Amino acid sequence: MDLGRIGDWGSNHFGKIVALRGLRWLKQKNIPTRGHVMVWPGWDNLPALVSKQRNNPDPIPNIILKHIEDISKPTLKYVYEWDVLNEPYSNHDLMDIFGKKIMIDWFNEARKHNPDSLLYLNDYGILTEGGMNTAHQNDYEETCLFLLKNKAPLTGLGFQGHFTPPLTSPKTILRILDKYSKLGLPIKITEFDVDTKDESLQADFTRDFLYAAFSHPSVRGIQFWGFWEKQHWKPNAALYTSNWREKPNGKILKNLTKEKWWTKEKGINNQTGLFTRRAFYGDYQIDTSF
Repeated sequence: MDLGRIGDWGSNHFGKIVALRGLRWLKQKNIPTRGHVMVWPGWDNLPALVSKQRNNPDPIPNIILKHIEDISKPTLKYVYEWDVLNEPYSNHDLMDIFGKKIMIDWFNEARKHNPDSLLYLNDYGILTEGGMNTAHQNDYEETCLFLLKNKAPLTGLGFQGHFTPPLTSPKTILRILDKYSKLGLPIKITEFDVDTKDESLQADFTRDFLYAAFSHPSVRGIQFWGFWEKQHWKPNAALYTSNWREKPNGKILKNLTKEKWWTKEKGINNQTGLFTRRAFYGDYQIDTSF
């Protein structure tokens, strides 16, 4: 496969070769990797191989399918899930031209080349803005129902979480999660951060949000959208400052994931040889001695 042909993998500094090298390193370190994003269907966000056809759109559907294939095949053994479709509420130029059914084709093509991966619809405005963006929320639900009704292999719901004050209350977060859990699909918080200079407020909300999301049975994961101030799209939202000072929100994350929600137990088995404890869901290392 031509290494320079994989539509817009990035610049010369971060192209296909560098991306695959990074994926191999992550796999060696047992760090799971999710893919973002296959199709972002607005002209401003589409790869050049698509957007250059803007005035002659007929070839675009096949170009998109080939693009999905080209990014799927080299990454298959490294990426365990994909955001197939991103932000269709505000990025719908291709659907305006070809109709909503083109989204089904994208999911089917993604499934063809990723037979075991979870395939997500990812969007913003679902949990943020105080949880009051009903137009966006309703559109997301309608898009999900359309895809499911037409047998598209939609297998995950991705909610971005770029929060700014006024922040959504935990009670509202749980109400929204309950609403979408009725679709019967796993939910992932795909892009979490809290953009404020108030570090105390930031830490408090990070704690409350993590508790709410972790407690919900439909939520399968929470992904932070960066951690270091110098490499964060919203520097104030980082977990670590430019000189690597751990901020209060970073301390909260570490405490919850490495202490409160990290089961450590020891004991002696009973007379029948059993040792039982309640534990948080996850993979465990067990040491035994006789």
